[in-house]
Amino acid sequence: MMTRLGVAGTHRSTIFNHMILCNHASRSMAVRTQASHAARWLENARLTDVLGMLGPSILQPGDTAIDATCGNGHDTLTLSRCVGGGGRVVGFDISAAALQATRRRLEEELAPEAMPELKLVHAGHETMPEHLGHDSAKLICFNLGYLPGSDKTEATRAGSSLAALSHAFDILQPGGLLAVMCYTGHPGGVEETDAIISCLSELEPASWVVTQLKLLNRPSAPLLCTAWKRVRK
Repeated sequence: MMTRLGVAGTHRSTIFNHMILCNHASRSMAVRTQASHAARWLENARLTDVLGMLGPSILQPGDTAIDATCGNGHDTLTLSRCVGGGGRVVGFDISAAALQATRRRLEEELAPEAMPELKLVHAGHETMPEHLGHDSAKLICFNLGYLPGSDKTEATRAGSSLAALSHAFDILQPGGLLAVMCYTGHPGGVEETDAIISCLSELEPASWVVTQLKLLNRPSAPLLCTAWKRVRK
């Protein structure tokens, strides 16, 4: 009996140690992934890489995330990888071609079991409440401006972007993050960027932590604004 208990105890210990090693390996992989995003950001100085660092810090498997401007699907893919097969991602774009490109990118990059519940909405981001109902989200990202590769005639505008932001403030869960990439190099871009910065600057410090990240030696480069919603105690 003592021997059998000893074997069982050893077996349980082996399983426990294996679980610890797997947990450490998972955390190590996450750290390496974030480190690779950081290295890419430092090398290329592209603020679009920052979402790859922020996403895993905010999102957990099973969470809901919103890509308010799908574009070619790069951010949608990042969010999908973070929330996993048990999560949900909702994407918006006024371009049907952008939504098709987004769906195609996810289907090509993700295994079926890793694909989150995906809802792609052919509408402007200011219509978020109409398509979400009472759902909330842990991360909402905006990549403003025009669709890369397009003729630049379809671009976000200050009015609709501010309306979308006001909805995002309510939809975002406590402890969640709002990330807004702003561009100034296209018609209306400066006005939109100024409006976004002004809006976020007015958020109550007791409820929000708001930051702005920009490349000081590249004045025409995009800038990233983030707003973290505090968890009320």
